[in-house]
Amino acid sequence: MTYTDHAAQARSYQSTAAAATRKAAREAAAAAEHYATAASVRRNAAWLAGRPELWGADFNPAELEARVAAWVKLGDIYLRASWAADDSAAFYRGLAGQYREMAARRAASMAAL
Repeated sequence: MTYTDHAAQARSYQSTAAAATRKAAREAAAAAEHYATAASVRRNAAWLAGRPELWGADFNPAELEARVAAWVKLGDIYLRASWAADDSAAFYRGLAGQYREMAARRAASMAAL
């Protein structure tokens, strides 16, 4: 049977969990930015709706609402990625805890010898 350094493995998993947590924060920030852009475009569309003399082929309420939908869709993608990274971080935190427990049991059994 080969020896496994459970403490080192726990540190590795904890590091992986921390990286996933940072990624989740970045993805959540990107989602918030996209949702904010969508809200801004929606405000512009509402303003433009009352001014038909300013409408053009690519600058009209319908076109702006299509842009809003695109920004919201991108925000949703980033939000789902954030949730996945949160799940990954939780998984690796759990593994790290299990390996810390195994390291503690091993240390206790070695001390008993």
